[in-house]
Amino acid sequence: MTSNDSPVHPPRAPAWFVELFACPHEADGILGDLAEEFSASVARDGNKEARRCYQRQAWRTIRDLALSPWCTRPSTGSGTFSGLVLAIGIGFTGLVMTIPIAMATRMAAGALVTRYPIYYYVSASLFWGIVDLFSPLMAGFIVALIARGIRFRPMSAGLALVVATAVVLAVDVPIMMWLYGARFAPRPVTLSWWVLRWGRGVLMFGGVMLTGAAIGRMAPVPHNSVPLRTSAR
Repeated sequence: MTSNDSPVHPPRAPAWFVELFACPHEADGILGDLAEEFSASVARDGNKEARRCYQRQAWRTIRDLALSPWCTRPSTGSGTFSGLVLAIGIGFTGLVMTIPIAMATRMAAGALVTRYPIYYYVSASLFWGIVDLFSPLMAGFIVALIARGIRFRPMSAGLALVVATAVVLAVDVPIMMWLYGARFAPRPVTLSWWVLRWGRGVLMFGGVMLTGAAIGRMAPVPHNSVPLRTSAR
């Protein structure tokens, strides 16, 4: 299909996200179906309307892929339930993994600043902020690799990790205040402070976790023969 003597391609960003949320071996088939629908829509409705339809269908496909964690869509409700249970388990397992990763990372960073003049090049707050983000990045990367090994959609595992993080951030302060009293909180705990802290934590740590999961999804793994393409045709 051409327009003004130039090939007409589906929108690249939605196509890339569809491929990202799919398993490596199923991405070609899903994108092929979307491309066929796009070509038919171009011939029927024109390029502009076809692109809008493609974007809507792509985001619906991403939603369905994210909520159906198995690489092969289960044929029964029990399969879907087991996938959701496994996703929850992967999410909380990944969250637990951040603890030893964070401890090892901070030890290594402490040794680094002791030996080299790191603060001469970057501020202490920036350096330790980056260090603190390393553990959620690695947790997202690791859960994505685990998911690929068990034929689970890596980005679904990454989203499960974000959900687990959101749950923990919602209850950690109330639990610690219940255990240790009001002196645990660094400031008076108000609803606005709690909501702001929760939202900031989910956006920051969750975004880094999803970035790590995306890296794990795109990383070349020998037993996956279909690599992630950078664009759809």
